[in-house]
Amino acid sequence: MTVIYDHRCQDCGPVIVETDTISEYLDFKEEYGLAEGGNVQVPCPSCGKMAPRDYQAGTAPFKVKGGTKYKSVAYSNEVKKNWYQEEIKNTKEVLRFKSGVNPYSNMQVRDPEGMGFQKVSGATAIKKAEASRRTLGDVQANADREISKL
Repeated sequence: MTVIYDHRCQDCGPVIVETDTISEYLDFKEEYGLAEGGNVQVPCPSCGKMAPRDYQAGTAPFKVKGGTKYKSVAYSNEVKKNWYQEEIKNTKEVLRFKSGVNPYSNMQVRDPEGMGFQKVSGATAIKKAEASRRTLGDVQANADREISKL
């Protein structure tokens, strides 16, 4: 895990400081002291002048690169499992029109026949609806299989 801090040299501009741990960064406070505003400062690699920490850089106070707070496989698997289950639940509810909004509800086709759409009989519509239900069942079965692997 790498922790990244933004500093600013008065002459050279932005200075990026990368450390392996937060405590390693705090050692700079003892080594180089604090700037006028009470912020940690480090020497600029270009000119050697002290560059105080820059909280106005438009980023978080520090960024973690190449890692997450939780590294365990069990935690990661639990997050994936919960995400799959939540997506399945949301999809079912939207397909049943119990919650959510159909993303196509505000779209209209002005010339359906001109776009290749054809009217179908009631029997054909029922067959297509049944095929859609079978497909949804296959998708759910595949998702359940993936969840059980976690």
